[in-house]
Amino acid sequence: MILQESIRTKQPAVREIFTKPQASTTLQTVVRSKAAVFVLISFLLCILLFQGLGSPSIYILDEARNAQCAKEMEQNGTFIIPTFNGKLRTDKPPLHYFFMIAAYKMMGVSSFSARFFSAIFGLLTIGLIALFANKYIGQQTAVLTTIILSCSAQFIFEFRLAVPDPYFIFFTVAGLLSGFIWVKDNKVSFLYLSAILNGFGVLAKGPVAVVLPAIVLLLFAFYKKSWKNFFSWHLLTAFLSFLAVALPWYVLVHQATDGQWTKSFFLEHNFGRYASPKDGHSGFFLLPLFVSLVGLLPFSTFVAETVKKRKIVFTNDALVFSFIVFAIVIVFFSLSATQLPNYTMPAYPFGAVMIAHYLSRALNQKFKLPTYPFYIITTVFCSLPVVVFFVLKSEPQTQNMMWIAGLLLIPAVLFIILLVNMKHMSITSRVLGVATISVVFNTLMLFVVYPLVYKNNPVAKTLAVVQTAPRVISYKHYNAGYNFYLDNPIIRYNNNEIDSIKMATPGTLIITSSALLKELDSLHLKTVAWQHDIFERRETVILTK
Repeated sequence: MILQESIRTKQPAVREIFTKPQASTTLQTVVRSKAAVFVLISFLLCILLFQGLGSPSIYILDEARNAQCAKEMEQNGTFIIPTFNGKLRTDKPPLHYFFMIAAYKMMGVSSFSARFFSAIFGLLTIGLIALFANKYIGQQTAVLTTIILSCSAQFIFEFRLAVPDPYFIFFTVAGLLSGFIWVKDNKVSFLYLSAILNGFGVLAKGPVAVVLPAIVLLLFAFYKKSWKNFFSWHLLTAFLSFLAVALPWYVLVHQATDGQWTKSFFLEHNFGRYASPKDGHSGFFLLPLFVSLVGLLPFSTFVAETVKKRKIVFTNDALVFSFIVFAIVIVFFSLSATQLPNYTMPAYPFGAVMIAHYLSRALNQKFKLPTYPFYIITTVFCSLPVVVFFVLKSEPQTQNMMWIAGLLLIPAVLFIILLVNMKHMSITSRVLGVATISVVFNTLMLFVVYPLVYKNNPVAKTLAVVQTAPRVISYKHYNAGYNFYLDNPIIRYNNNEIDSIKMATPGTLIITSSALLKELDSLHLKTVAWQHDIFERRETVILTK
C-alpha cells in the first residue's frame, strides 16, 4: 500500500507514516512478516540480553550466593549437596546450579558464565510466547508481544542475573503453554510435555512451579467445560512423568543431608515465606499488581484500555488463557506474606500478549488509541532523571557520578518530542516511537548506568587487595560476593572466637563491618580498606594484623 501510494503521489513513503494515520504503514507491513519476528527476537534480544553480560561484578547477594554455590558444587564434584562457603545451602533447588556448572565447564568460572544460561532462557521465553501468540492469535500480536517484553527493563534485567528465576519463568511459561494446548485441543502428548516441564520448574524453584500451573489449568478447563480431560488415566501417568523428573534429586538430597535440606527448604523457604514476611520483604495486597504494571512499562499504561475494550480484545481462547494466567499469578502472590519484585514475572509474558493484541486491534483501525497513556509514559520517563539524581546523591560512593542522571534526559526528551508531534503521527508511528525510545532507555540503563554505578561496590573496589592475601577470614559480617573471587572458604568468626582471630597468621585479612570495630579493639588491627556498601547502611572494613 505504501509503495503504491508513493508511486501515485511521487511523495516519500516516510511522509505517509507521519501524515496519514488511516493508511497502512511500514510497521504494519513488517509485523506481518515472519522474517521480522526472527529479526526482532534474534538481533534485538541478543543485544539486550548478552551485551556486557559479564561486565558488572558478582556483588548482589542473590547472585553471589547462587554463583558461588554452583562453583563449590563443581569443585566438590557433586550434583546433590549445594553448599555456600562450605556450608549447606537450603534456599533453592539445584536446576540453575546445574546450568551454571555446565557454563563453568565450557567457559571457565566468571560472571559471564554464571549469567550465560539466564540470558539463554530469556531468549527462549520471549521466543516461546511469541510463537504461542503467532499460532493462536496472529503474527502482528506476536511481534508486538516481543516488542513489549523487549521494552520491559525489569524483565530483561532479570534474565541478566545469576539467579534461579529465569529458569523458573521459562519452565513455568512452557508448562502452561503445553497445558493450554492439551486442554484446548485435547492433545494428550502436550499433557505429558507439560508435566515434564513443570517437573523441571519444581527443580528450579520448588512447589510453586506446579501449584500455579495446576490452578490455571483447572480454571481454564472450567471455562472451556473440558472436565473430561481431568478424568483420564493419562493424568495419572503424566503425574508419574512429573515425579520422574522432579522427585529423584529431592530424595537424594534428603538422604544425603539426613532430611536437613528438605526440612529447611520446605518449611522455612516455602511455607514459611508464604505465611510470614522473611528478611523484611513484606507488602500490601495490591503490591504485586503495582510491581507488575511498573515492570511492563511503558506499554502497561494501556492496561486500563485493554480491560475497557475487553469485548473486542479477548476474542479467543488464547487471550482468555493469558488473562487467567496473569490474574492467578498476581492473586497468588498478593496473598503471600513475603513479597519480592521478581515473584510475579511468570505473568509478564501473558500480560504482554493481552496488551499486544489490544495494540494490534488499534493498528488495524478497530478503534483509536487514547492519548493519556502517552502522557503517563512521558511523565514517568521525565521523572526518572530526577529520581536517579537524588538516589546517586544520597549514596556516598556515587556522589561524584550524579552526571549519570543526565544520560536519562535523552529518552525523556525523546518522549517529549514524541508527545508534541503525536497529533501528526499514525497509530503505528506512535507505538514504534514508544518502543524505540524504550529500547534506548534500556540500552543506557543496562550497558552504561548500571555497570558504572555498581563498579563502586565494596567487593569490586577492594578485590585486588583481598585476592593477594594468603588467607581471608571474617568477623560476623562480610559481603558474599568475595567468595566468588576466592579459591578458599571465608571462615566466619563470632564474638566468642576473638582469640582465634588473634592467633591468625600475619598477613591474614579480616573482613567485617564498621559497626563491629569496637569489638575488635583489643586486637590492635590495621585498617587496609574502608568502603561504604553501595545503597546500604553498612560499611565494609578490611583489617590486618
